[in-house]
Amino acid sequence: MAASAVPAQAFCALRDPVRHINRMHGWPTKCRSLVAKIDEDVRRAVADLLPFTLHARALGRHTLYVLTADGAPRGYLQARSEASPWGMVEVVWSFDEELRVRAFRFQRCRAPNRSYFESQELADWLRGQSFSDLLSQLDLDGEGLTPEAKKFLGSHERLAVTVLRSALKAMAVTEIAWGGEIAERRLRAMLAKSVGATKFDTQSSEADAQVVIGRDEAGHEVGRAVRVPVNPTRRSAGHVFVFGGDRKVRMECVLERAVKPALVAAPSGESKPVSKDAALRRALQAAYGN
Repeated sequence: MAASAVPAQAFCALRDPVRHINRMHGWPTKCRSLVAKIDEDVRRAVADLLPFTLHARALGRHTLYVLTADGAPRGYLQARSEASPWGMVEVVWSFDEELRVRAFRFQRCRAPNRSYFESQELADWLRGQSFSDLLSQLDLDGEGLTPEAKKFLGSHERLAVTVLRSALKAMAVTEIAWGGEIAERRLRAMLAKSVGATKFDTQSSEADAQVVIGRDEAGHEVGRAVRVPVNPTRRSAGHVFVFGGDRKVRMECVLERAVKPALVAAPSGESKPVSKDAALRRALQAAYGN
């Protein structure tokens, strides 16, 4: 494993994370690192979510930086490299607690139109976009832009595809490799945003589901957030549901791959992914026991 870790460190290493954080956000922060083994299982799981996957050289041990400022969670930082006509493009991605794009900057890029991608216009366009939002900008093979995306990025398509693929891989790897570690933080952030929770209790539950109860300042319950696995046999994203005090869904999210026109039949021995309705039933069961 040591042999694979060395090239991976050079392939997707984040050099001086504090400097990147300050330049992207301008606010002081603390960060701690979570190291995970990015192996063939992760690579296959990324391929389940995207029409492309990680380069073999990207396997090894990688680091996710967990950000806090003034004691409050501020999201995650990760570097992700992507091959391009101009060599490797290294991008540093900053995601909020819901894994939406907050900011990015190049650590290495020799593309002649790099300056456009460092413009405020492009930064504003990317900010707040989710996994599904970004995936919808690429064609079904992930090699080009959709007609809608070309209206905005058509004159910069090659580098745009490179940047979008980098972001999608970073999001997918974060969800797959560090999903268990960051799930509680995400559930808390979603409860705070959707139902105004300020206090939180983590509740153990069955079948790998994770449950967080949100409360107001007086300690009264205002909602519950639940994460359930998408597929019981694979390391992949989870369905997340936030319920209000009335047990109605207030927010939901999941990493989803675009559906191709023709689907290849899955092997008969392979477990089928959990449907949204089934995931909702499991989430209600985990959260409330009925």
